[in-house]
Amino acid sequence: MQWFKAQASGDRTAKVIIDRAIGSDWAPDWISDFTGEKPAREFIEAVEALGELDRIDLEINSPGGDVASGVRIMNYLKSHNAEVHVKVTGMAASIATIIMLAGDTRTMGIGTSVMTHRASTLMVGFYSAKEMEEHSKGIGAIDASLVEAYVAGTGKTADEINALLDRGDVYMGADEAIEWGLATHKDAKLKAVASADPAQFKQQLEMQGQIRAAKAEAEAATALVTIKDEAITALGSQIDDITSQLEALRNPTAATADQVIDLCATAGLESLAVAMSKEKLPIATVEARIRMAKDVEDIAKASGVDSEIMLKHLNDPTQMIRSAIAEAKALADKDLDHHHAPGPGNSKQPDFKKAYSQLNNQA
Repeated sequence: MQWFKAQASGDRTAKVIIDRAIGSDWAPDWISDFTGEKPAREFIEAVEALGELDRIDLEINSPGGDVASGVRIMNYLKSHNAEVHVKVTGMAASIATIIMLAGDTRTMGIGTSVMTHRASTLMVGFYSAKEMEEHSKGIGAIDASLVEAYVAGTGKTADEINALLDRGDVYMGADEAIEWGLATHKDAKLKAVASADPAQFKQQLEMQGQIRAAKAEAEAATALVTIKDEAITALGSQIDDITSQLEALRNPTAATADQVIDLCATAGLESLAVAMSKEKLPIATVEARIRMAKDVEDIAKASGVDSEIMLKHLNDPTQMIRSAIAEAKALADKDLDHHHAPGPGNSKQPDFKKAYSQLNNQA
């Protein structure tokens, strides 16, 4: 079942419903899609397919989900020409509150609530103190970027938002959500708001985390292929992409075709210009895509694989990684045929544990 629905509800009006965890129907494919490309792209394409719109009514009932997807959806709705009216119909938690901020109006339904907290991650494997320190810095950078979004959307100061997030899981009814600037209205029929049971909702979030962990471990058991460590995108790249997408909130206007062509030509990536021009992306997102493409070229060169094959699938990270794995397998098979017998060799086994921690960053 898809995590959202989008349909026309009248003349130049659309109704969009988010009723599950953000990007949840992509499991287990989302493990490879750590940039949030697929869930966000499908959401955007579904809304774009409805044609020219003057109004978008968005209903939210979600425990949160993928950070990158949520950030990109927020930026898309913020930059849309239509008026966006958001209504919380159950719970808007974690990254769902970031999407909520895209609304020109944000209404709390009867008995609804919101929940905010710091970004968190799931880590599987064994880590050194240095690795833990670097990973902690990465989560801190994501937190700082999300604080910027809250400040821009609520009118609160960074100090106020940081103090709120430092309280851990904070549940709010309609009045408190309005006081914090997360909501602008509450349902006219609402007389008394009863917050959802915090213990029950927290248990649901913990169960989802356990499911994600089990899927990550299952993927690890079947992903025993010989590719180099550099084939796994570093956490820093993910943070840069998220930060770049947040920058689009300040300047959400889509880049012109000439701008896209100039940027691609400067980077020596002319083959990407046509596809990105058609997507009408903000210039910050175009720049992030180009950085990703350059990283892919560097990784491919270091790993001895063909970057052109990978770049054909730049807009589909899952297929891009599958192509890299397929070529790595072919190179490994060729090497085995050459030597005729197994030996210790000098190739380094892939460090999958880092990938799994990166793929599960959740807010």
